[in-house]
Amino acid sequence: MQHCCKAAILFQLLANHRSIHADSEEVYYTLRNETAVVIPAKPPVEYQHFAPFEKLEWKQFIANFKISSPIFRFSLRLAVTCFFVIYCQVFALGQYSY
Repeated sequence: MQHCCKAAILFQLLANHRSIHADSEEVYYTLRNETAVVIPAKPPVEYQHFAPFEKLEWKQFIANFKISSPIFRFSLRLAVTCFFVIYCQVFALGQYSY
């Protein structure tokens, strides 16, 4: 059973080695023949799939300044933490103020 697993691993290593060798040969021959270098155009990145554009509405913007808004509470916690860190850095409180 162990010999079978070792043989499979060795065959996979050999296949990976051949693939790497073929890729490196392709790079070598492409760089050797500089006129044959063709750089394919990159397709445009479509950001709207990841972060869709939303029109800014003032009602929604103002609603985020209420204490009931989770965005406001998160921002407040982040601001307090940042001020605390800056305070500890400016006024070193003890030997280990980090």
